[in-house]
Amino acid sequence: MTGQALMPAEFDAILIGSGMGALTVASLLAKFRNQRVLVVERHFQPGGMTHEFSRGHFGWDVGLHEVGSMNAWSPVRKVFDLVVDQQVNWNRTAD
Repeated sequence: MTGQALMPAEFDAILIGSGMGALTVASLLAKFRNQRVLVVERHFQPGGMTHEFSRGHFGWDVGLHEVGSMNAWSPVRKVFDLVVDQQVNWNRTAD
């Protein structure tokens, strides 16, 4: 649809903001409900505040750093793998 405005009727769901929650919902709606989803984000980078950013002299790296109990049999791991199509390589951290 190059050069054409997208009409809301062309989507089953419109999500405002691209934080982890919205991206998760968008992924699940598209995969399991075959819905056409539009995610609208005002920032130049998707992910909400889950990326590195700065305000003045201060900086933050607030993305996801560590998730516990991510063994292959863990229910939490199964949900993460489902949402990201098993595209994340999980690394064990030191105990």
